[in-house]
Amino acid sequence: MKNLILVSAFLLPLLGFSQEIHNKCGVGLEEGYMIKQRMLDNRANVDVSQFENLKNRSAVTYIPVTIHFIGDDNGEGYGNYGDVFATFCAMNELYLPQNVQFYIKFPLRYVNSQDHHEDMFSASQQYIANLKVDNTLNIFTGKSTLNPYASFYTSWGGDWLFLLTAQAQGEGTTLAHELGHLLTLPHPFYGWEDIDARDYEGGPSPSDLGGWNGEVEKFTRGTGKNCYSAGDGFCDTPADYISFIAPCPMTYDLRDPSDISIDPDENNIMSYYYDECVTTFSQEQQDAIMIDIIDRQWDNFSAPASLTDLAGTVATQIGPINNNIIPIPLYNDVTLTWDAVAGAEGYYLIVERTYSFGVVQLEIIIEEFIMDPNAISYSFSGTLLIEPEYYRWSVTPINEYKPCAEFDTYEQFTTTGIDSSAAETGLRSDLISEESNNFEIYPNPARDMFIISTDAKTDNLVVIYNTVGQIIFESPIISRKYEVNVTNWTPGVYIIELGTKKQRVVVN
Repeated sequence: MKNLILVSAFLLPLLGFSQEIHNKCGVGLEEGYMIKQRMLDNRANVDVSQFENLKNRSAVTYIPVTIHFIGDDNGEGYGNYGDVFATFCAMNELYLPQNVQFYIKFPLRYVNSQDHHEDMFSASQQYIANLKVDNTLNIFTGKSTLNPYASFYTSWGGDWLFLLTAQAQGEGTTLAHELGHLLTLPHPFYGWEDIDARDYEGGPSPSDLGGWNGEVEKFTRGTGKNCYSAGDGFCDTPADYISFIAPCPMTYDLRDPSDISIDPDENNIMSYYYDECVTTFSQEQQDAIMIDIIDRQWDNFSAPASLTDLAGTVATQIGPINNNIIPIPLYNDVTLTWDAVAGAEGYYLIVERTYSFGVVQLEIIIEEFIMDPNAISYSFSGTLLIEPEYYRWSVTPINEYKPCAEFDTYEQFTTTGIDSSAAETGLRSDLISEESNNFEIYPNPARDMFIISTDAKTDNLVVIYNTVGQIIFESPIISRKYEVNVTNWTPGVYIIELGTKKQRVVVN
């Protein structure tokens, strides 16, 4: 819906406002026409008894969601999991009044595409549509660095959403807005998408804007009303001509074709008023959403396994904590432990290298979704750590419905006392080259394969371990761009060792 632009605090008094400013969403006049037409078709063809039964039942309608993270060709640039989950939970709160709730179907999906990372609008939409997971609502999130707009897509069997990483910061109105488009809600200013209504300020607006823009919605809801055909097609959303990002309340002197001043609803989620203004859907908009849910046959999904709200929940970390010193002989395991959390279906765990004061992430060592409700520990190989160094770790309870726990509760530990003699149990001297063996891995994360690009001699060995220190692959490097097939590998983190250098690769 709107892309956040930060304004320096000292400029706000000069600009005359203190509300957040945003860009428009990617739904223009043509897309709006398609959305409105689907809504009108649904309205004409709805099974009234089925609609009334769904509308009046007290049970919540649950809809599964598949989330896809878009990165570049090297598997970098994904959004932050905690921010995306918080945005998802905030969006759910806006749909709760009409007994509609969404839940995440794990596993999360990853798309490594430079084209889509840079420009979602110009890159292949068919490629994205082919990645959709059937019988779920598909949400793709990424940076779209060259064309930063969120949108609902209709082409190539569309029916999927794109959310900018910059908009997934825990505020749910953008996602709720784009989801409203998918569920047949046009902008309330439909017809004004490419026209600035301020050009008519202080006088009557034209009765018809021509072409697809069509007739202009009147203020009246009595005799002569045209609210069911003009504008967004709803009569309980007041006439609104504001197709640009605007503060609330609206202060422009905008008048309908009868020269009557309009009074738009600045609280409507489908409008273009600032995020802190918009909070609600109208009743007719809610009805249209329910009708579209019926038309999509989304009204009979099973509820998620756990309905526990994890907002504010923290998994108590048992160890290591309080800067415990971890002596890590090479290839010995390091074990993290925590208390189970009621209602969790799994845990998101992250281990990071940090400074001594522990507030800055220098490097992600491990990032795992452990989808086991009974998990209370995680072990990994000490080969992932170096000595002496500072680390921090966090474990967050998650479930499909309310994955809204705190993501920033860290405990610290330090490493020391590496026993070099332990190398005999794992790192063999014949694997060590006299060269530094600098190398790169891409794409990372990898789905089917990754390439090791190196300046090392081609007779050196590459050895790949899993996180418990088991060797799962070793081979001489036969070219400076060496391809490793991971089609049949278990998803997770792997350590690649070439001479004296180590790197990590994530396999999805």
